[in-house]
Amino acid sequence: MLARMRLLQVSAHFPPNFVSGGTLVPQRLARGLRARGHEVAVYAGYLDEARTPLETWTETDETGLPVRWIVSTPWTGWADRRNIDNPDVVADFAGFLAEFRPDVVHLHSLQTLGAGLVGAAKASGARVVVTMHDFWWICARQFLVSPDLRPCSLVVECGVCPCQVDHGWLTERNAWLAGQLAGADLVLAPSEAAARVLRANGLAGGLIEVNENGLPPADPGPVGASGAGVPAGPTSPSSGFCAPDGTSRGTKTGGEPGTLAETAGPASPAGPASPAGIRRVLFVAGIDGAPLRYRARLPAEALALQGIHTEVRHYRDEQVPAAAEAADAVVFYRVPAT
Repeated sequence: MLARMRLLQVSAHFPPNFVSGGTLVPQRLARGLRARGHEVAVYAGYLDEARTPLETWTETDETGLPVRWIVSTPWTGWADRRNIDNPDVVADFAGFLAEFRPDVVHLHSLQTLGAGLVGAAKASGARVVVTMHDFWWICARQFLVSPDLRPCSLVVECGVCPCQVDHGWLTERNAWLAGQLAGADLVLAPSEAAARVLRANGLAGGLIEVNENGLPPADPGPVGASGAGVPAGPTSPSSGFCAPDGTSRGTKTGGEPGTLAETAGPASPAGPASPAGIRRVLFVAGIDGAPLRYRARLPAEALALQGIHTEVRHYRDEQVPAAAEAADAVVFYRVPAT
């Protein structure tokens, strides 16, 4: 049993202000660690045009977890220097560190807060962990996709992508970020595929470990002939900084297996062999740009290669109801909860 520790989770965005895969991970880690008896707090950016930039406050969520918010709305622009280098946030963060005095600081997404938080955490005397949920540390647009939505070189220095400004600007940006990362004691990636890309770009001297995102325990599967339910799967950790709440390691990101195409089954000359009867898939999206490409268009392309008919439509498209009627499965991505 580990001794009781003081642990801090840090994220540019956090529920309920912003809900995504990358924000649920620090939330689940924080709640899981707190449930194990550790003293845990969260430091997070807050997006709200109505609030004053750099406004701060602390509130407690429904589980008793304290969250320190700081308004970072003005610096979401990828070309904004303060997206990566925000001295005002660093100053506030240093003050918070002096009050909380954490043993370990676990930094997640840092856009708008700035990479200077790594050095501030190190200076506080804490051990510093950085999880890279995407490619922000090497790509100003985060997802290795150019402004015209074309895939970029996986090794940024080998490419000529204009990025958000130009390639020279990107090179200078990444060199500065690499210097800030030197304060980390451990750098993690959520999949081996993502880790390979980050290592190829020389981040952290290539010393990046894989720690797959945890999932909440699954419900028991259908009861078979033996009367036993299907087990939820392994819950053993992938490293010392894994999900602490008993969650499984089934999440696959960055190009790993586990897509809907596998569920649907392989294609055959007579059409896709699909145990689930999935032959038509509709993606309904409420967002554009790079996220639409990697969360909807790329999966749609992968399914099409398996012989499955796919459509990608905006949620306001008047053809959505008819397309949904004809679909065997509908995937909703970043749409209003209506």
